[in-house]
Amino acid sequence: MMLKNIKIVYSGLDNAGKTSIIKFLESKKYGLDELKPTQGIERVEIQLSMDASITQWDMGGQEKYRKEYIQRERDFHDTDLLFFIVDINDERTDEAAEFLSEILEIFKKVNQKPKIVVLLHKKDLIEDEERQEELVNLIKEKINAIKRDFYIRFFVTSIYDELSILNSFSIGLAEVSKKARELNMALSKLANKVFADAILLIEKNGFIIGEFSKDDTSDHIIKTIYSYLSLSFMDICQSGDPATPDRMILDWNDTGYALMESIMIDNKLYYYIKYATGTEKIVRKFVLRSILKSSEIIRDIIREYF
Repeated sequence: MMLKNIKIVYSGLDNAGKTSIIKFLESKKYGLDELKPTQGIERVEIQLSMDASITQWDMGGQEKYRKEYIQRERDFHDTDLLFFIVDINDERTDEAAEFLSEILEIFKKVNQKPKIVVLLHKKDLIEDEERQEELVNLIKEKINAIKRDFYIRFFVTSIYDELSILNSFSIGLAEVSKKARELNMALSKLANKVFADAILLIEKNGFIIGEFSKDDTSDHIIKTIYSYLSLSFMDICQSGDPATPDRMILDWNDTGYALMESIMIDNKLYYYIKYATGTEKIVRKFVLRSILKSSEIIRDIIREYF
């Protein structure tokens, strides 16, 4: 089977935070002070659990490079997903919106409509929440004014808020998928069988590919667990130590239990998190793994995820 390659472009002005986001998604522990501005275009490939890979294009944001990209145009061809990063503290928001407008014009010219996600980044530098909201709304207005007929999703992010990065990336990736909604529906049906209030299905790099939550509370709890514990758990599971546990159970603030396990589907590594409340639900806490492994519906959806 030929592997599907997903082209993801990260663009924006210089010092917007593109490279630090990519390094985080690679799960490499770079100190932020070690990162240098990208010179031109750098490409990084990530193999997914599914029969697919991602090629991440980190496009340096200095003015001379931006002009080259726009003139050359081909760098944006065949883009599946564009992450446009804006530093909300940078006064050059008009310049950022103009650059995005030029990129959209290229997509329109070649009759392509990639998924577009705008990250309103570096929220951690603004402690005043009202000021942060004011800047976010201002930038949204400027970008919505130039978006033409493109659909754009916005996320407020910080490199120090792991969930904000992983969540925006996972949702962006799901936008590219042909089967994400179908997978979410399948997990919803499974949740009833295993008494789950929430389920996350995660591929080996930590990206959420499917999810279900019965309400906002359970969604917040399982996403919090995912944010704080999933990367550490995956590191342990992939350490190569035969004595390494492949399951973790948490008593979550006396409100319920969370179960995190590794699982092989089609001989490929995935993880899931299940959150449930009530003792009668915990009795069935180990059932989900066997159902996921044996479910032909889940396997078929994942095989055709992209």
